Amino acid sequence: MKQTIMILSMWCVAVCMQAQTARQVLDRAASEFKKTQSITAEFELSTGGGRDKGTIILQGQKFRTTTSGNTIWFDGKTMWTYVHDNEEVNVTEPTAAQVARINPYSFLNMYKQGYDVAFGGSTLTDYEVVLTATNNRNLYRKPSCE
Repeated sequence: MKQTIMILSMWCVAVCMQAQTARQVLDRAASEFKKTQSITAEFELSTGGGRDKGTIILQGQKFRTTTSGNTIWFDGKTMWTYVHDNEEVNVTEPTAAQVARINPYSFLNMYKQGYDVAFGGSTLTDYEVVLTATNNRNLYRKPSCE
């Protein structure tokens, strides 16, 4: 009996996961992010030049990101970028448009316009959502293979 209940529970979780669309997962994640006081997360960044891992701490419009190459702090007005290799600090007061390009909160709603949304390699506990730009004007897009 216990084995039957366990199998049924696992089947229900799998069906529920499949029933959600990738857009619904992002909607739910964005909603939860907005409710919290602060968030700490680990991430992996892939570019044409390789991969890097880092951490990010978000609190309102303030954030700090750390990767192997730099650390960026933003207090809502001033941004400090520390470049690890040459121990250099750059201090700027970015415009609203510049902040929108780097502030992790801007990613929370980016998927709502101009992107196709699909599941990637999701598991029962984690979701990988792939965003593909629908036009070349979108800020973040899949690199061209040409």
